[in-house]
Amino acid sequence: MAKGADAGSAGQGFFVARDFDAPREMVFKAWTEQDRLKHWWGPRGFTTPFCEIDLRPGGVFLFCMRSPEGRDSWGRSVFREIVVPERLVLAMSFADAEGTTWSLPRTMGSVQTGRSRAC
Repeated sequence: MAKGADAGSAGQGFFVARDFDAPREMVFKAWTEQDRLKHWWGPRGFTTPFCEIDLRPGGVFLFCMRSPEGRDSWGRSVFREIVVPERLVLAMSFADAEGTTWSLPRTMGSVQTGRSRAC
C-alpha cells in the first residue's frame, strides 16, 4: 500500500471493545492526546518513543512501539471518523518511520484434515 493510502479501504476490519473505570471524556483524551497516549500504548513492557497525532478526519496517527529488547515497530492510522468524546474510527496499518504502509496478503488453505496453513 502506498504512503497516504487508507488502510482497510477494501471494507475489511474488526471491532475491539474494552470497558474502563473512567469517564468517557478521559478515555477519549487518552486516545487522542500524544502525551497521554505514550503512557499506555502498546503491549506490556513496550514504550512509545514516538507518537504524532493529527486529530481530524483524514489526519494521521503515526507511532513507534519499542520492545523491551529495543526493537521498534511502527504503525500508522488514518482517522476516518471523529465524534468528540464518543467515537473514533481509525484505519490501522503497519508502517515504517516515514509513515509508508504496506499490506501483507494472506492465503488460507488446507494441508490435511483438521489443519490449515496461512501464508
